Amino acid sequence: MTTLNLQVGASSDDCVCIIDGENNVLDFTLAAPVQIFSGVGYAAGNGMRFTNITIPKGATIVTAYLLLCAYGDFTSTVVNSRISAEDVDNPSTFADDGEEFLARWANRTAAKVDWDNIETWEEDKDYNSPEIKIVIQEIIDREGWASGNAIVIFWEDFDFRTTNGAERITFSWESNPSFAPKLVIEYTPKVYEDLSGSSAGATSVSGFTRVKRAISGSSAGVCSVSGFTAIDRALAGLSQGRASVSGNLTIGLGVWLSGASAGIALVSGAIVRDLALAGISSGIASVSATLQRVRELSGAAAGIALVTGSIIISPGVWLSGASAGAALVSGSLSRIRVLAGISAGISSVSGLLGILKLLSGLSAGVATVTGRLGRKILAIRNLAAVRNLPPVRTLPWE
Repeated sequence: MTTLNLQVGASSDDCVCIIDGENNVLDFTLAAPVQIFSGVGYAAGNGMRFTNITIPKGATIVTAYLLLCAYGDFTSTVVNSRISAEDVDNPSTFADDGEEFLARWANRTAAKVDWDNIETWEEDKDYNSPEIKIVIQEIIDREGWASGNAIVIFWEDFDFRTTNGAERITFSWESNPSFAPKLVIEYTPKVYEDLSGSSAGATSVSGFTRVKRAISGSSAGVCSVSGFTAIDRALAGLSQGRASVSGNLTIGLGVWLSGASAGIALVSGAIVRDLALAGISSGIASVSATLQRVRELSGAAAGIALVTGSIIISPGVWLSGASAGAALVSGSLSRIRVLAGISAGISSVSGLLGILKLLSGLSAGVATVTGRLGRKILAIRNLAAVRNLPPVRTLPWE
């Protein structure tokens, strides 16, 4: 679950409109404190615009509410009001025009929340509105919604339900930017059962993405995720397809991350706690950054498993280049049990190689370390090249 703490950030992003009983504008300003009040034949309403709302399409709103700071002490009763939102994808800031404001208010969400019998307010204290998640959800569910859009919230008593003379006034951006109206939203991202690009199609997701089963690009399709991605089972590029993640891929509990049948599985960012990473059948499994706690990393059948960065804390079985494949690490490799180049394959590390159980190049393969070869090496067989080793007396097999 993600929490957004939003605040009005400009003079023209909050406003006050005062109308008469026939909805004629009596006064409109971008400068006054935000307020609810009623008098004989007039009432007030407000607009508040919150920008850069980074909620991905399809997300579920868990909770949402306004957080308003009292502009003074207010004890009068009864104060009733209503909260809604402008029913557009990405609303603009307010013009200095009361008639335009009323037109925008008329185009409000079907979802509305009453904030009635508002309690006594004390100066400079914060007060929460009632739950307004149904209002925010209606906006997020719009067809044209995109992460980063703005939302306009209306808080008004244009139904004249407040007792004459009663009022509640909160700071606006003009009266004090630090105390300007706030909007708090908690949400969870959409959970996809499967996210795939198939039959030359494309699936693209921007923002935090939770995938319950698999992300795949199959049959020359493209599956692209930009942002933080959590996957329960698998990420694969199949049959000339591409599965691409720009950002972090984390907490994968499933079977594999692979490039199969000349496909590409590409991650730019960190991979954390995935079971296996493999390049199979001329495919490519590529990670640019840190690969953590991976069980298996291999290049098999002329495939490539490539990590640019560090591999750390792997509890698993091996890192290998098999069947003319390549397993290549540029950076530090630590706490790996076995590093092997098998059947004319290459297992290569540029940097620090530490705490290995077995390092070997078998069947005309090459196991190469460029840099420092660390402690706890139990055996080296058919080592093609090891440079910059520590002094012989420090080696553990002596």
